[in-house]
Amino acid sequence: MKRFGFVIIAIIALLCFAGCNSQYLLYCEIPNYDKVIGGVVPIPDKGDQTPSPPEVPDGSGKPDEEPSTPILPDDVPLITGYEPIIGQGADLPSDFGKNSLTPFTIGENRFLLDKCGKRFGAPSDLTALCYDKYIFEESGLKGVKSADGTLLIKAKYAKIDIVKNTILAANGEVIHIFDASMTDAAGNVMLVSEVSGGRFSAVSLYDEKLVAADGVLCGLNFRPRIFGGFSAVGESGGYAIVKDGNERLGFFDTVSGKLTVKPRYAAASFFVNGYAAVCETLGGENIIIDTDGRAVARFSGNTYGFYDGYMFADDEKTGGLKLFDGEFCDTGLKFGDVLGKRVHGDFVIDTLRGRLFSVSKREYVSTAFSDIVPTVGGFICKNDGRAQLVDFDLNTVCEAEDIRADGDVLNVRLNGRYYYFAPIERK
Repeated sequence: MKRFGFVIIAIIALLCFAGCNSQYLLYCEIPNYDKVIGGVVPIPDKGDQTPSPPEVPDGSGKPDEEPSTPILPDDVPLITGYEPIIGQGADLPSDFGKNSLTPFTIGENRFLLDKCGKRFGAPSDLTALCYDKYIFEESGLKGVKSADGTLLIKAKYAKIDIVKNTILAANGEVIHIFDASMTDAAGNVMLVSEVSGGRFSAVSLYDEKLVAADGVLCGLNFRPRIFGGFSAVGESGGYAIVKDGNERLGFFDTVSGKLTVKPRYAAASFFVNGYAAVCETLGGENIIIDTDGRAVARFSGNTYGFYDGYMFADDEKTGGLKLFDGEFCDTGLKFGDVLGKRVHGDFVIDTLRGRLFSVSKREYVSTAFSDIVPTVGGFICKNDGRAQLVDFDLNTVCEAEDIRADGDVLNVRLNGRYYYFAPIERK
């Protein structure tokens, strides 16, 4: 009964969750998400370590100007393999992969900082940016403004999702889809489509081109995505999970336009590096299949994504995890819990011990840390209010008060200021 309940919850996550293909969604938890629909991620609590307000250069440029070369202070750290993308930092880390600006405060004043360290006045009601837009509230209802405070959508909605220039705004039984890149004759943000009458009980943006409505993928016009006569419930990596009239699941190759696995499963996950996990019956054994639908392995417990030639599966005897190799053979390695339930290159992050484990050496290769986070080219390791970036050879690349990763951008806090770095090879 316990496994049956887990699989039911996971199926709901699979049908509703948008944009995550990092694990077999059916058989893994989704950490750091308050809810599946809409993908709301809680902001980490910085506790009492909030840095003092930074000194920033004056700037008179506009946010849409071409960035100039950052003017760097003498104490900026040098990070091998990375280059700075901002000169002097904000008091908060920011995802520059999603936004061209980041909000910060000096005393009671709110500003916006671009990637070159120029600052601009920020709207008083701005709290956090989402694709260079932000959601504001008036009288308990939500609207959308651009980063400079320009009104895009009036505050008259209960729920708003933003993915790039696509905005989903819902209020009761009415759902509107807007395209923020276009305006109508009156200068208002273009209304792309509308659906009303309580047609859907759960709707969210799947990505900038798709909507997840009651577990079925639809275009922005709310017409269901149909592949080979079957409704799609998810798309990832060139494959769509489709279902028939009996709610059985299969796979459709969206590149070749062929149904590669006929709908026959009660539950299914996305393909990860060529393999997916399926169940013929809820609570039944987990079957690993390839993209042609051939069964390559079977497990009685939950299984997780196939990464870097390895896959984790539940150890039903101990309640921990077993590691299997590329042939799905048991390596004999067992762990209590592993971050992301995956291998990063040659390393496993043992969350219970707070240490890095080398699979090839079959031994722990780091001291204990309070937190270890994988990033591009290595790991961020934290202890006692200090952070260090180490590469895959376990060499220390940088030490600072704090280091955070937003995609491939590093947020490094030094002397109370955040500096931003991107991998040199990203250019």
